[in-house]
Amino acid sequence: MSAAMHSTRASGPFPRSAAHGRGVRAQAVAVVAAAASPTRANVLCWAVIALVIAFELVAVAVLSSGEIYGWEVKLSRFLQGQERLSSLAFDLTSPLTNALSTDFLFPFALFVLVLAGLRYYQAAAMVALTLPVHVLAQFPKALVDRPRPPAQFEGLFGVGGGQSFPSGHVEYAVTLYGFLLYLLLKHVPGLRVRVLLIGVHVMFVVTTAIGRVGAGRHWGADVIASAIVGVGALAGLVWLDRALSARSR
Repeated sequence: MSAAMHSTRASGPFPRSAAHGRGVRAQAVAVVAAAASPTRANVLCWAVIALVIAFELVAVAVLSSGEIYGWEVKLSRFLQGQERLSSLAFDLTSPLTNALSTDFLFPFALFVLVLAGLRYYQAAAMVALTLPVHVLAQFPKALVDRPRPPAQFEGLFGVGGGQSFPSGHVEYAVTLYGFLLYLLLKHVPGLRVRVLLIGVHVMFVVTTAIGRVGAGRHWGADVIASAIVGVGALAGLVWLDRALSARSR
């Protein structure tokens, strides 16, 4: 047997680099096909994303005038009147949703590294992706200079200034913790436990909104719209995660 024939048998009918290249291309094709396939889950994600984008554009147009509505003032007065509740809500949720603080970024990065260390590479990458998605979701701040709750409103206190819309804390409470919930629900059997976990997440989002309004950081329309924006960002992350999972299938 010649040396050339022996080399061919040892390495297989194709060079390793060519086989690897075909494998990567096959995975990429599988991801694109899964992302573009009109399955029920995909269509639902697309519909949610489209509706949220349309809603956000309308909200930008409506709130760009800077008008503060009467119901928002009443809501702020009520929540600020519940001082203990508002303070507790703010203190509990603010460190967990402030993506610009080191108190948040350090444990966030550690959590991503732990997932990667356990070889949950896709989950680690997707959780890390929530941060740039969160930043992109704040684009209305460049278009809407809505005033934050100011002190001149009778019976109210606030931080003043502009860029009240949207509330990044509320949006990220939906986006990040909603995606972590989605990952957890993949491994949690039983309808009751799933409903309980979803309820905990909803309560966390509501608590975040109460803290932001009660502390004079945002108005009611800011937190409600931001929660809806978070749902759209979450739908996009779920859609991408499901498409990437097609590689293993």
